Amino acid sequence: MSVINNFDKNDFKNVLGEIAVCLTLSQKSELLKYERVLENNKSIDFEFKDINGEIFLVDVLNIEYNSAKYEKGKPFEKFICGRLETKFNEKSINLNEESKKRLVIFPIIYGLTIEIVRENEAFLTTISKNRFPKDGFNSF
Repeated sequence: MSVINNFDKNDFKNVLGEIAVCLTLSQKSELLKYERVLENNKSIDFEFKDINGEIFLVDVLNIEYNSAKYEKGKPFEKFICGRLETKFNEKSINLNEESKKRLVIFPIIYGLTIEIVRENEAFLTTISKNRFPKDGFNSF
């Protein structure tokens, strides 16, 4: 994993996020590799094998959300999906379709209030079903 260099800069969130994702996914899948380089020379955080023997690739996306700028409904969803799609496109550029289907972005969203979570519960619990190419990205 990474090293925590400076608590003042909050860079520990990235490290802790990767650890949390790795622990969560390791409960049902086998970790094969940390920091894997793809065919397009982009790196991803993890390579896993699921219970069916299928390989999937995971990149953690930490999203800092400014709750002071919160707008209920579509603007919130558009912001989160936009960040996921941008990250997916950055990592999947020049990959074949099969590799794109195995690449999954795992979002960790910081800065949400309880009210924001409650108002967007349906969206937040279903975003994990987004799949490429229909939705433009794969997400957990």
